[in-house]
Amino acid sequence: MTAFLKLLARTTLPVLLATLGAHAQSDTLAHWSFDNVQGKRIVERVSQQAYPSPTFRPALDAVVGARGAAVRTDGYSVWFTGALPTNILSDSLTLTAWLALESYPVKPAAIWAHRDPTTGQGLALSVDEFGRLVAEVSAGSARERFVTTQLLAHNQWQQVTLTMNTQHGRLSLYRNGQLLQVFTFAPGPVGWQPTTVFLGKYPRTERVGDFDTNVLNGVLDDVALLRRPLTATQVAQAYRAPAAAPDLRIPASRFAGDYLRPRYHPSPAANWCNEAHGLVYHNGYYHLFYQRNANGPYWGNLNWGHLRSRDLLAWEELPVALWPTPNSFDQVGIWSGHVVVNNGTPTIVYTGVDGVKAGIGTATPDAPLLNWQKLPQNPLVTGAPASVPNRDFRDPYVFRDGNGWKMLVGSGLASPADAGTAFLYQSADLVSWQFVGQLFTGDPALDNSGIFWEMPVFWDFGTKRLLLVNKVPQGSNPARALYWLGDFANNQFTPDQQYTRNLDVVNALLSPAVNTDAAGNVTAIGVIPDQVPGTKAYTNGYAHVFGLPRTWTLQNGALYQAPHPNLTQLRGAATSFSNVNLTATGRNFLGTVSGWQLELRATVQPGATTQQVGFVLGKSASGNEQTRISYDYQTRQVVVDRSASSTNPNTPYDVITEFLDLPTGQPAEWRIFIDGSAVEVFINGRYAFATRMYPASANSNAVDMFVRGGNATLTSAQVWALNIPAVVSSTQPAKAAESQLDTFPNPTTGTVLLATQARRAGQLRGEVLGLDGRVHHRFALPVAAGSSTTALQLPSQLAAGLYVLRYRFDGGATQTRKIMLNR
Repeated sequence: MTAFLKLLARTTLPVLLATLGAHAQSDTLAHWSFDNVQGKRIVERVSQQAYPSPTFRPALDAVVGARGAAVRTDGYSVWFTGALPTNILSDSLTLTAWLALESYPVKPAAIWAHRDPTTGQGLALSVDEFGRLVAEVSAGSARERFVTTQLLAHNQWQQVTLTMNTQHGRLSLYRNGQLLQVFTFAPGPVGWQPTTVFLGKYPRTERVGDFDTNVLNGVLDDVALLRRPLTATQVAQAYRAPAAAPDLRIPASRFAGDYLRPRYHPSPAANWCNEAHGLVYHNGYYHLFYQRNANGPYWGNLNWGHLRSRDLLAWEELPVALWPTPNSFDQVGIWSGHVVVNNGTPTIVYTGVDGVKAGIGTATPDAPLLNWQKLPQNPLVTGAPASVPNRDFRDPYVFRDGNGWKMLVGSGLASPADAGTAFLYQSADLVSWQFVGQLFTGDPALDNSGIFWEMPVFWDFGTKRLLLVNKVPQGSNPARALYWLGDFANNQFTPDQQYTRNLDVVNALLSPAVNTDAAGNVTAIGVIPDQVPGTKAYTNGYAHVFGLPRTWTLQNGALYQAPHPNLTQLRGAATSFSNVNLTATGRNFLGTVSGWQLELRATVQPGATTQQVGFVLGKSASGNEQTRISYDYQTRQVVVDRSASSTNPNTPYDVITEFLDLPTGQPAEWRIFIDGSAVEVFINGRYAFATRMYPASANSNAVDMFVRGGNATLTSAQVWALNIPAVVSSTQPAKAAESQLDTFPNPTTGTVLLATQARRAGQLRGEVLGLDGRVHHRFALPVAAGSSTTALQLPSQLAAGLYVLRYRFDGGATQTRKIMLNR
């Protein structure tokens, strides 16, 4: 630990303890400073008791905290348990902690929890899946649960404080020195005995597979337990804002030795991602949104993740864009959708799920697209059309049509039809939507298009429309991206041919997000699943990766896919080959070429009797590990042979064949991108597919070629070592906000108190709007530097109902809050 951090460690609680007077030190029951990380454990400062973490990682991720050092948790495997070696006999206490959240947990996660297993008495302070503080107290025989109405923020330091007096039945919760809420409960005696204490996890076991779901994801720091309650004044005096914003980036050491982790494919820094959507170019940045669970590499608590890039190469991970709202149509998850630009402003259209059905909502951003506000009118579409029996309803795709908008939503017709379909809606303003009918419905018996469609895309190439859908798994048939080409008229899509076409020759990449780039190229980015069991994802620390950007063109009545031209900017040193005679008994045709980040471009001329020719990837020196990708000229098939891909049994072992009719006797041009376990292949600038490989040895990274049934000629080839983009996917340190604002009480009878935390004095300007967007009241109020509270009096003529407070600080972004007015 640096001298600077040691100094801070010695002065961790001076302000807080000073509020208690001469006996302050004796009032400290326990203090977990996180300054003394020892391998996989921390030490409680009063008792010197060790608190180990059960994490599978060799060491904890120590980072700069709010006060000295802190620990970066991961959302599923990092928490601390240990005995609290003292009785808590007092009828009152204070619990305080610092934390910065990357995401809200899948299930309520305890900041600190203690429960007497004999009496059932105890205390827990948690964050729930919506970002609310939850206090649970058992005093006497009663067990009470209190939940705040206000939410903790993402990506900001927050000091949370709980004060409790069981004799008077009073519990108060504070954030950053400001009172959030006061709760009352039935008084009762407390006699908590020494027992297990949890920090960063709720004591009850709640799991999805191998993953604990009630664990904090962020930075935890400086937890202290005091023997007496602080007053509101003392809590406010004890708060001191940290000198720097939290750094929530995943430490580079976490994946430093993982040679299989892709490094130039887009991806978040850790944990689970899926289903790219909302690809948009706006104000010099590409923005890619996607399904995100930042709490672990598994499906759950779906949010909208957010990546952005200047060039489609170097991707920066930004804070989550959307997350569930309690007691709303999206309280169970924010599922997939689309982003369109309306009058210069990007607009998110998304699926919200409440646990019973799905609806469609909308959100709009501030100027840099970092803070998104859901429309008060949500859901704009409350569910699937009642007039059409269907299986489900999700994943809107929006497009311009004349002066208005059209929207597709993926679905499937219920029995007896049992067919995938795309419902069609229309709107003049992206707010009021009317159901039109079914754009198109498949015929699974004829076209193998499945019984339900996800993630539809409806792209206009000018002369033709492309309808792309992702059929869901059914029995032994996996999910797959399919498309038709055809015409759109009178709100109906008519395909040129009834049968579907596969987006990729070999099935791996799914749900591409599509838009035009800065140069006008139609650009698509999909997701490539990992294809490993959950036990492997657990120790990997991440799941899935996004595909490289591709360009789409319509040529000769077919979709052509090619690597995006920007990818050539990654090329480093090249090794070239020409006129290499490929023979069935030869080897090392590419010399000593090897590496985990490569691009290979090769033109291969088959011989008169050539049966099969292709490439060997991920090859070990002995050949016991190797993946073969080839074309079989006899069967007219692409072959992906992973039967010897790895000696690790938790990886795919299969041979995949798919029909592809390449011109007989003609040369084939291959472009292959290797990025750790991710492999993407492009043939003749038209056909594409992805696959994964997982050699058990870091040395199994050689590249070679092979031929069967006669000879072939490698006419020309180049292999480039690829430079990793300078900006890796990582959540950057959040900039300290110019000002923060809380409103209370809410609901209100007419007066709203605006509690502000401002870095500088200035003006708070805003409007009170109805749900129809009409402005009912404007205001301009002075705001002092630091903490202050200002009263906003709502006009007496306002009727009871829900209103929107839209406000902004001097030079800041516009933000909104909902206000419920009761008369």
